[in-house]
Amino acid sequence: MKKFILFLLLVLIIPNKVLAVSETTFIDVKIGKTYEIFEKLDISCDTNLALFQKDDLENELIVFEGYRIYAGKTFGVNNKIDIYDSENQYITSIPSNGSVLIGPRLGYESNLKVGEKKYRGFISFIDDNTGLKIINHIDIELYLKGVVPREMPTLSPSEALKAQAVAARSYAYSSLSKHSKEGYNLCDTTHCQVYGGFSDENVYTNEAIEQTRGMVVKYDGSIANTVFHSSSGGFLDSSENIWGNKLYYLKEKEDPYSLNSKNSFWSVEIAKNSLYNVLNENGYGISEINDIKILDTHESGRVKNICINENSEKLILTGDKFRSLMGVNNIKSTLFEIDGLNPVHNNAIYGKDRNKVVPISDIQILSGNNVLFKNNISYSVIGKDNKIRNVEIGSANFNNNITVSGRGYGHGVGMSQYGAIEMAKQGYNYIDILKYYYSDVDITKIN
Repeated sequence: MKKFILFLLLVLIIPNKVLAVSETTFIDVKIGKTYEIFEKLDISCDTNLALFQKDDLENELIVFEGYRIYAGKTFGVNNKIDIYDSENQYITSIPSNGSVLIGPRLGYESNLKVGEKKYRGFISFIDDNTGLKIINHIDIELYLKGVVPREMPTLSPSEALKAQAVAARSYAYSSLSKHSKEGYNLCDTTHCQVYGGFSDENVYTNEAIEQTRGMVVKYDGSIANTVFHSSSGGFLDSSENIWGNKLYYLKEKEDPYSLNSKNSFWSVEIAKNSLYNVLNENGYGISEINDIKILDTHESGRVKNICINENSEKLILTGDKFRSLMGVNNIKSTLFEIDGLNPVHNNAIYGKDRNKVVPISDIQILSGNNVLFKNNISYSVIGKDNKIRNVEIGSANFNNNITVSGRGYGHGVGMSQYGAIEMAKQGYNYIDILKYYYSDVDITKIN
């Protein structure tokens, strides 16, 4: 009977006005994974849960009994979400277009637990051909509290944290249409900004957000697209060089504050066969790798293009594509040099009748019964220094590893986070930091 009453209330949509929600800017953030048709999402709260219309958060549509519900796609019916109680008994269904929200009852300070993570605000659902997406409908200032601690170490100097808060706020506002075709504003990955919800909040970053509340970076009166990265390695690049779009506040210049920080310098070895496998797995269809070199760079030193196999099966990749293929956590930036796959000409061969240096490719070996050995087989030979070496007859002997050595971490455009930390250590405030990394901008309250 109680479940029937709840269902009847939902159908009638009798609002229960409790407490007005203060005016704020809400955004929609996709969180977590995409759910399949038979998967159910576990949602719980420290108080009773309620349903709300997205465009009317001052009125509760319905209040659920208990502190936990389950939600999943309606089997065989498009655009519907089934809601179940804690005992897995069906309660009702709601639209899966994001128009109806689940949240704590009005007047209660509580967070939602969605799966294993806690979030402020409300939860809604969007169902499309890829599955069921979970959307966190949240005040942008509260959203930032789940972003800043994921983007900068929480024990960083306070002025660096403030700079990160303003940069993250500005970036969010300037990117609100990034996923508009999919029905929400931002995602919770590095594609937008890493967002961990209430579970990842920290007292120091929360304080930085509160102390800069509403502050944004503007260029020529508009909120700037304040991209940022971990470390520039000493040289900032422009948006035009990296992405092809010229933004006057994202310029190329030296960055001395990022020279002696984490990931200022790095080096990684890549096995020749690993590179071969990656290229072929990604459709480049290359039969062998003989050489690799950098073709050209930007003024900042960041790699524009590299060439694999200059003389045969020539393949040209952008520095960014090479980084993506080999893994952005391995090749930390495009500010790198390549060493390796150079022929090791082990040419010193000791002849029986006299000392003579000859190219290995000119050597042929006869067995005791006058059988000519094939090329490209490894043999042991004695060099003129009387040391035994393994060589490959008939071809150059290549190193098996490529060494990629570079500086910095990330795309190198906009604010260097470790550069900001260093500036704060040297006594600069957050406005100084932001104006250094974003040229000719104003730091002001959003209208």
